[in-house]
Amino acid sequence: MGSRIAGAVLGPLPWIAGFWIMCLVLFSQAPETWRCPEPYKGPVLCLSILWGMSCVWLATRVPWFRGSLALGTAGATLAAAVAVLAWVAAPSAVQRPFVGGTYGIQGVAVHTWGHGADVGCQLRVFQAHPVGQVPLCHRPVQHLTPGTRIRLRGCDVPLGSRVRLLARMSERPQYENPIEGLSWPCSQEPRGMVLDSGSVDVLDSPWAPRMLDRARHHVRQLLGRTLSPETAALGQAMLLGDRSSLDWDMRQHWSDAGVAHVLAVSGLHVGLVVWMAVALLGTIMAGLLRWWPLVGVALLSRWTWPNLRWAAAGILAVGFMVFTGGSPSVCRAGWMVLIYAGLQWMGRVPAPSAVLATVGLVLSTVRPEWVLDPGFFLSLGATAALIHLPTSPFGLGSEKASVSPLAAGLEALEHVGTVPTFRILVACSPVLWLCFGQLPLGALIANVVAVPWTALVVLPLVLVHVVSFGAVPASSFAVELSCAVLSSWAMQVGHWIPPLALPSPLGWQLALLVPWSVFTAMGGSGLRWWTVTVGTVVVLAGGAHWTPREPIGSTSDLSLLEVTFLDVGQGDAAWVRFPNGQSMVIDAGGHTQPFWDPGRRVVVPFLLGAGVRHLDALVVSHGHPDHYGGVRAILEQLEVDQIWSETSKGIPEGFHTKIVSPGILCHAPRSFGDVRVEVLWPCGEVTLQDANNRSITMRITYGTQRVLFTGDLEAPAEAQLLQRNATLDASLVKVPHHGSRTSSSSGFVEAVGPQWAVVSSGVCSRYGHPHPDVRQRWAKQGADVLSTAQTGAIQWVSDGRRGWIRER
Repeated sequence: MGSRIAGAVLGPLPWIAGFWIMCLVLFSQAPETWRCPEPYKGPVLCLSILWGMSCVWLATRVPWFRGSLALGTAGATLAAAVAVLAWVAAPSAVQRPFVGGTYGIQGVAVHTWGHGADVGCQLRVFQAHPVGQVPLCHRPVQHLTPGTRIRLRGCDVPLGSRVRLLARMSERPQYENPIEGLSWPCSQEPRGMVLDSGSVDVLDSPWAPRMLDRARHHVRQLLGRTLSPETAALGQAMLLGDRSSLDWDMRQHWSDAGVAHVLAVSGLHVGLVVWMAVALLGTIMAGLLRWWPLVGVALLSRWTWPNLRWAAAGILAVGFMVFTGGSPSVCRAGWMVLIYAGLQWMGRVPAPSAVLATVGLVLSTVRPEWVLDPGFFLSLGATAALIHLPTSPFGLGSEKASVSPLAAGLEALEHVGTVPTFRILVACSPVLWLCFGQLPLGALIANVVAVPWTALVVLPLVLVHVVSFGAVPASSFAVELSCAVLSSWAMQVGHWIPPLALPSPLGWQLALLVPWSVFTAMGGSGLRWWTVTVGTVVVLAGGAHWTPREPIGSTSDLSLLEVTFLDVGQGDAAWVRFPNGQSMVIDAGGHTQPFWDPGRRVVVPFLLGAGVRHLDALVVSHGHPDHYGGVRAILEQLEVDQIWSETSKGIPEGFHTKIVSPGILCHAPRSFGDVRVEVLWPCGEVTLQDANNRSITMRITYGTQRVLFTGDLEAPAEAQLLQRNATLDASLVKVPHHGSRTSSSSGFVEAVGPQWAVVSSGVCSRYGHPHPDVRQRWAKQGADVLSTAQTGAIQWVSDGRRGWIRER
């Protein structure tokens, strides 16, 4: 009877876990009015648990309740109980609304990174008192409450320390652009961003976390002292989960190749470290048993060694999980090893799928906010695909002879080359598409080499190097060489096979993709899997080709000129669609926070969603990263005829031949159908050398309507521009330099006299953009001042006679 109960519970466990996580995600996105009232949470929780347990008990114990109908009823009732539990638990994944302001904060350092000048920590807030409000945030934001996690740069405190500080907080940037299709559920992780803070006072520092932090610090120092900076950064990422030392180009190349998981501490690293440690412990135990028989008989008998081995594996998994910072992928791997080792220690043979389902249930219950973390789903999906790979070359068992040669050949192909990697990519594809807007096709080739090379060569060498404290002379050379080979392979594959950029998925595409990925993750194989795979790919490709994609609120009327100012944070990016269907992008920058590419995250998805695969011109107004930050991604993903720029900054070397300087464009208007585009500045002899004052200034004319783009032009250049042009009047102007008080001089504002003035700046701009005096100056001239920080992307449309702002 016990085995039947175990089978009844463990058999559907993966489906229960999947249903639980799905309900948790859905209810976490539900409106406040749908959530379980606080006073009723306890009783509802208890009743739903009893309800589910009684269903399982009735289905396995009561004779008259057995049968397919009874089991179906029990399953439906159990599903309802799981849904009720998720309804109660979902609000735990949602942070309360956050209000920007100055807070007195007390918290615990739960994660630290970096060394030297580039250090930081993540604090889990357990007490926060508002001191004042910051009048910079213009959009609805969230409250700072206990449990919120905030990142603090320059915070050099030991792990686990209780600290106190005074910090000025704001909303973390969120980018609102008119992109058609679905998006990842709103991340409920803390939206707070520290603008600035006072000194951090350490209240107390427990000895255990302090010792752990000291060990991490010694490992960083050892790697930095004995290896080159690039190799040391790779070692820190693989052993400590600290990627702060990795530069942007390295991360991007590895991401393009689809091997970015190698840079993070993942299940591969946890499993390898535990296996190596247990193997070393086994060697030591064998020596003790051989040479010290008395000790072997008393403490280390051969009968107890298997149990001791599994106990050591569980302890090492937990220790490594804590040592590396406890990311979702590490926790998933650590808990899997712990549960698997515990069951083996008790003499059980656990099913990997049941262990994975248990881990998913535990982690999503303990940390509900992780169900909205893409890394959590990527880790579960990849692991599920791995553990459900067919176990035999043909996957047919005793019925092999009765199966057609085609089916047998397809089954054999599943174990060859890139097919296992393809299955993992399929299992993770919904998350990759929703969150990152791309599929790394290079992973099909890169992982075939990168994963075994990392597992068998790089990581063991790095571990030996650290354990020996760099005392072995050849270890540094071996680590350098192995990491160089790995980096070179990732860069080459990323260059050969760039990731497939995709617009946000439509509902029907996701509805088709998710069942395919689940079928793959749950072990679908053979002719049936290949049929489903080919059919899904054909339908997705055909549907993507024939389904028209346009930005929300856009129109197919080719008589209109459309200008869209994209929300890219603190930066400029605009898309112009001319009435004849041609397109131009003016700047592609954005918020200059580390490792954020506005081209990949905003501009390219927007253009692909609008059905744009070709640009007639890409304009880079000047050489500052908040204007050229996304240029590389655009050039890699779209076909571009010309690049209008005075500088080569941000433009890959292979595209320099497409650069057209402003000197050639000046006084030679370009026509795009009935629209004329003029470059007004810098033309002729320009004495100003500052990059802002050399910003390309353009005027687009369609009928009686004009649009003026000004880059980061400042007052000195504005004065010279006024002297050289009899008229600068425009219906719409992109306010110079994001509304800085160094620009928008009174004479320039009066000469332009627009009906609309658009400010492209970030939410809670640290520079105070747009400056109140500048905003007032444009408003006094009669302009309707609009800001991407307030409204997100701004769309202006004209039919040549009049213009208007399109409401979204």
